[in-house]
Amino acid sequence: MKRHEYTSSSQKTIHFLIGFFGWYIVNGVLWGGSQVVSSLVYGGLQTSTPGTDVTSTSDLIGIAFLVFSCVVLLLNLGTMIYFGFTRYWIALGELSAFASLLILAICASVAFLAICFTSFSGSGGF
Repeated sequence: MKRHEYTSSSQKTIHFLIGFFGWYIVNGVLWGGSQVVSSLVYGGLQTSTPGTDVTSTSDLIGIAFLVFSCVVLLLNLGTMIYFGFTRYWIALGELSAFASLLILAICASVAFLAICFTSFSGSGGF
């Protein structure tokens, strides 16, 4: 693995943007593909074996989705490590994309908590 030598700030900016938006695009495609595959598998299992229990089919799909999610997480970490050694501005862009979603999730949970707190405290609480 050879580290890329950046000669200008425009190369750094382009690689950062590739890492930032590329992370969203790749993970969006993987997530969308997993949803399509799980719905096709669920539909295929329901039509091919009519007497199948719905909960066992849902459990199998849930386990498969969990395994797929863990593989995607490992791939994300692997690409961050690889690009950290070769093209670190792409790795920084990926890390920034991941961090921006984490910050968004924290802000959304605080807003949800505030909405629940004010709505339940106004109606007498529990």
